[in-house]
Amino acid sequence: MTERWPAYLLLAVIAGASGAAEAPPSVDDILAGNTNDGGYAKTQHCLRLDSISRTRILNDRYVVFETGRSERWLAKLPQKCPMLRPDSKLEFDTRDSRVCQWDEVRVLIETSPGRFPTPGPPCQLPEFHQISQQQVDALREALKLARNQPN
Repeated sequence: MTERWPAYLLLAVIAGASGAAEAPPSVDDILAGNTNDGGYAKTQHCLRLDSISRTRILNDRYVVFETGRSERWLAKLPQKCPMLRPDSKLEFDTRDSRVCQWDEVRVLIETSPGRFPTPGPPCQLPEFHQISQQQVDALREALKLARNQPN
């Protein structure tokens, strides 16, 4: 008599036996939100402000923080942030010397030359997912292609 194993158990055994490391999420997975923390190299709830060397805004939902150690951290905002564009200037409402999940970010709006910018509406930051430069480039390209698609 042969023993029958449920398909999900067979897949688990095969996956465990392969010993292969899980591949990082694809751009499609990132855009669709079909990722879990295990798909990223690392996830953090906070980044030290003094470690952030550059902030790149990809669109109204995706912001990449680069740290001095050549690491990149993706923040996928839970919803579109009004007026957030690649050339926006940002103001972070933070505690301590860190920018953290649940902190707010605002776009600074230039009302007229020589005047202080006005902060826009608050947008809540998510947790930060470490991604590679190749994933940043692929995400930027996918966003560009999506923007050029007719609705």
